[in-house]
Amino acid sequence: MERKIFSLKYRPKTFDEIFVQDVVVKTLKNAILNNKIHNAYLFCGPRGTGKTTTARIFAKALNCEKGMTINPCNQCEICKEIDNSNCLDVIEIDGASNRGIDEVRELREKARFNPIKGRFKVYIIDEVHMLTTEAFNALLKILEEPPPYVKFIFATTNPSKIPKTIISRCQRFDFRKATVNELVLRLKEIAQKENLLLEEDAYYQIAKRADGAIRDAEVILEQVSVFATPPIRGEDVEKLLGAVPEKIIFEYFEELKKANIKDVLKFLVKIEKEGSDVFEFYKSILFSFRTILLIKNDLPQKVLGITAEEYQFFQQIGNLFSDNELHEMVNLLINYEKLLKYTSFPEIILENLSLALLKYFKLKKEMGVISLGEIYSLSPKIASLLEDTLIKEVDNLIHIYYPPVKGKLTILQEHEEEIKAVLKKILNKEVKIKFVQRELKEEKKISEILDKTFEGFEEIE
Repeated sequence: MERKIFSLKYRPKTFDEIFVQDVVVKTLKNAILNNKIHNAYLFCGPRGTGKTTTARIFAKALNCEKGMTINPCNQCEICKEIDNSNCLDVIEIDGASNRGIDEVRELREKARFNPIKGRFKVYIIDEVHMLTTEAFNALLKILEEPPPYVKFIFATTNPSKIPKTIISRCQRFDFRKATVNELVLRLKEIAQKENLLLEEDAYYQIAKRADGAIRDAEVILEQVSVFATPPIRGEDVEKLLGAVPEKIIFEYFEELKKANIKDVLKFLVKIEKEGSDVFEFYKSILFSFRTILLIKNDLPQKVLGITAEEYQFFQQIGNLFSDNELHEMVNLLINYEKLLKYTSFPEIILENLSLALLKYFKLKKEMGVISLGEIYSLSPKIASLLEDTLIKEVDNLIHIYYPPVKGKLTILQEHEEEIKAVLKKILNKEVKIKFVQRELKEEKKISEILDKTFEGFEEIE
């Protein structure tokens, strides 16, 4: 028996099997049930989200020999021909390679003839945005007044390139990306059917690398099943795809937290020698900061689709900074993208970027003895109490500077012994505490402070 690749073997054949596109499926089903079939449909969305697959299922639903139905039988001759891409009444056209006016004129001429076996002639044009302007113009008339037995389904990853005159003649459906958790569930279903053994982290690594595309996730799963011996681990996926390992990102942030220039540069030189792709490393840093910002704004682990270890680690980093400071760092990273893409020396740009990020961590370290992240790892309750405070050591005495908020001092004093116990664990010594009310002043942006505090920073060797 001929072996099929996963993406074809597990390709949906009915509406109920279509993955995560509930709105699209419900609308198309209702159109069939109420006999309100439109002349033309526009399926928009990222690659691998099921646009062409849905178009085929819709074509089967319209032409099934058992009648127009929301549940095509997949057993009749027409259903089988559509599944095998050899049905004469369902014509699939690649818009990227058949993009000229001559091809569209030929399509118009053939559309005049009645369907051979089915009720409708269905034209599925993939990557329709690749058609030329002249080709789009040639489509206009037949789209507006097609023969009653002709239906068009256009699929595109870039609807902005399609003329508005075309879009206005179509019913538009937007296909969404699958979330990491949705992809993990899908991968587990396939792994169970294929008797594959994967560790939990491996599923998450595949789902993250697929970037919301079901097809990409299935392809990676099949590839890694051949590459690694069971049980397949997250490290196997990272190694196969040339991705930056999670532990490397963790180490990078730990070096930034130390706020030591030499250690950060040594770490960067080490990963460069190990062959890590600089731009992939940059993207991992950028997405890590995005994750930190989302966690800072209370998005749960399940929504983010990351492991508990990642969530806890990035939560601790986020507790070091305000939202404003994190936004500044994200903007800094975004501004470095072009430099990294178009330079002949990406390693130097990455080092310069890391030093710029280091300024933020260095300032935070000098401002406070202990970060809220360290406190949170031991006691979320105490970390919550100390929010908006600044902790500094002055002459072997821990000063806790609190904002002039009514009742704040009383709350801190009530929990003084608990605070001491947490600080003792972190500093590994007995501690004495002094609560000091700080003045309420308008906070400056950290970037403004940095410009003055670290003047000439780049010249330090």
